[in-house]
Amino acid sequence: MTFVVLDPQTGQRIEIGIASSDGGTGPVATDRAGRAFVRPEGFPMPRYFFNTHIGEDVITDLNGEELRDPDHAWEASRSIIRAMMDDPKNQDRLLAASLVVTDEAGEVVLEFPFAEALAGDAPEEPRHEMPNAH
Repeated sequence: MTFVVLDPQTGQRIEIGIASSDGGTGPVATDRAGRAFVRPEGFPMPRYFFNTHIGEDVITDLNGEELRDPDHAWEASRSIIRAMMDDPKNQDRLLAASLVVTDEAGEVVLEFPFAEALAGDAPEEPRHEMPNAH
């Protein structure tokens, strides 16, 4: 999958590539809970738009992406955020950002804070056991 967004500060188009085995278009897929389902033939997949909000600035997704359902949009959001955070020069600016996913009607499907997407990456702090008082 490739997402094209427009950076409001520079006006430049930015392409973000996300690896996917089938691009989410295969007839058999699984949701986040691991449940398998089959997309009926002839039914178009919904298009989702991944807009990055950084303070008052919005980086608009111009093309959107056809995905099977909101769960797949959530997975794509997490991948997009991680790809955007790969560049160390962007990390400080993006840590407070959110990815706001909308459908074709412009309705918000989900809002995904960048910090939340990275929370699973942080190493667990060591646990210190309290000594037993005797």
